[in-house]
Amino acid sequence: RGNIDLDFSVDGTWAKPNPRGSLLLTNAGASLPSLGIRIEDLSSRWKLRNEQIQIESLRARSGPGQVEGTGTIWLKDWEVERFEGTLKGEKFLALYLPNLRVQSSPKLQFQGTPKHISVRGEILLPEVHIYEVAAPGVVRASSDVVVTDRAAERKPVLSIDIRVRVILGDRIQVKVGGIDARLA
Repeated sequence: RGNIDLDFSVDGTWAKPNPRGSLLLTNAGASLPSLGIRIEDLSSRWKLRNEQIQIESLRARSGPGQVEGTGTIWLKDWEVERFEGTLKGEKFLALYLPNLRVQSSPKLQFQGTPKHISVRGEILLPEVHIYEVAAPGVVRASSDVVVTDRAAERKPVLSIDIRVRVILGDRIQVKVGGIDARLA
């Protein structure tokens, strides 16, 4: 859900068009059941000039926290040539599942092309809860089971270079396999 205000125009020639415009997204939100979260207060402002898309702002709230970011996308012949941006946040609820709950405070910079992405920075995990969820009637494989059928190896479509420091916060709790611990 949300509101979109779009202002777009093109001048120039057929061979060399000169598109310009802006997009403003406000009062938006989304439910992401696979992550168990709801995104609220989503807003973004984008500008298009020639073959460059400037993401002037991107903001969203989930749980007790929020994230915000900026970025630039360079186009060539209406395809993505390269991109770069930043993302930072505070206590953004990234996962809320029965066995895993994660708040994230990212400080990331990224750049790349359609074939390569590079991410640098750090992610503080202020609160993480890992629980063992045993559903009644679920039969687990015996410890002597060996799986021999492997999926065919595929060449990666995208090369990824990630150098991100992950910092555990004060509220990291693990309750799995008889372990009930707080990590620091």
